[in-house]
Amino acid sequence: KYAVEVKFVNVRNNQILIQETIKDSFQGEKVPMTGVVPEVVSSVMEALATKVADRVTDELFPVSVLKVSEGGIITIANYGFNVGEVLNVFMYGEPIVDPNTGNELEKDTVMVCPIIVLEVSGSTARCLIHTLKPYKSKYKTAVVEVGMFCKRSKDAPIDEKTLAPLLK
Repeated sequence: KYAVEVKFVNVRNNQILIQETIKDSFQGEKVPMTGVVPEVVSSVMEALATKVADRVTDELFPVSVLKVSEGGIITIANYGFNVGEVLNVFMYGEPIVDPNTGNELEKDTVMVCPIIVLEVSGSTARCLIHTLKPYKSKYKTAVVEVGMFCKRSKDAPIDEKTLAPLLK
């Protein structure tokens, strides 16, 4: 098990952008308890670095929906996605305002639908709304628009065999 405290602050106005403890347990090959220190911690540090990078990307560099084409193809910015990866599309809801100061603290986010990465090409990735198990027709009528944003889903990636019918 591991935990790390992450805090990102805008130094110009002291606004806290991210503050949280990222906790998890290492799920991989057994970490050796003897040997050189870099060998012992390198796998755990790699897993932790991925979680921190995903959190920073989610909060500070949202993955934007760039284009929605006929046939429902959704083009997003590619931040290292893989074919079959599942992302969730969100839109902004009402702002959350501090009643004492009137400052907008953040905006509510509303999940629109999950999408599946079908193709990755340079700085963009092309996706479709996820209509496979377990979602089936739940999001069939979802409408994705330019300017919405995506975050990585906790859903497992979809394998190539299952994706094949969507690629036609």
